[in-house]
Amino acid sequence: MKEQVIVVTGATSGIGLTTAREAAKRGARVMLVGRDEAALKYVRDDLIQTGAQADYAVADVREASSCKRPRIARLSGSAASIRGSTMQAAQSTAVKGFTDALRLELMDADAPVSVTLIKPAGIHTLFVQHARNHMDVEPRLPPPLYAPEIVADAILYAAATPKRDIYVGSASAGTVGLARSAPGILDRFMGRLGVRMQRTDRPAHHDGGHCLELLRRSPHKRIVRESSLYTSASLHPGRTAALALGAAMLGVLAWKRRH
Repeated sequence: MKEQVIVVTGATSGIGLTTAREAAKRGARVMLVGRDEAALKYVRDDLIQTGAQADYAVADVREASSCKRPRIARLSGSAASIRGSTMQAAQSTAVKGFTDALRLELMDADAPVSVTLIKPAGIHTLFVQHARNHMDVEPRLPPPLYAPEIVADAILYAAATPKRDIYVGSASAGTVGLARSAPGILDRFMGRLGVRMQRTDRPAHHDGGHCLELLRRSPHKRIVRESSLYTSASLHPGRTAALALGAAMLGVLAWKRRH
């Protein structure tokens, strides 16, 4: 990680901010990308004060004119894209399609770049506050919610270890698995409960959430899972197996003492 330059888009809040801080903590040089220059400068200066190497670039990745596309021949390293939750179904499908196409283009060009698609469950960030809301009430992410630090760890793992897909949270893997094995059941569940689970009883307001930059997590109190055994097991199978073996041995010793 200390030999890498990590480019983080959306670096002033949520998963992006968490990833940028964690990457800097691990010794990587960090390039922050976002739309709010004041927020970017604040994060950059804060990282530099901790001894990290960091800089920023103001850009809106939705606008091609504000992002210079690098030539494939000059690329090296890894790229991680994040696929959202069920609230972002259309966008998630587009991200997956783009990621798969990018991977094929890079393979065809023999570029030394690995591409990883991060598939998180609901993450306790500012997504709901930043997203455009067309409902008459405030939306919310359905449970279970996971901490953004788990996603950041998955992203930085992918930056050092080539991996095609990473599920963050067992809920993410379970939803995808059910969609593949029993799509009808998932459709009925989401049709009856999915929309209701994404609605609150608070009247909608449309302030754009601009004042909520520089926060890693949503200000709304929710039950948040700070770790994911599933994700840890998938990223570190050897370590997980050793822990499981150790737990099993302790269990056997405890059983022998009782008998």
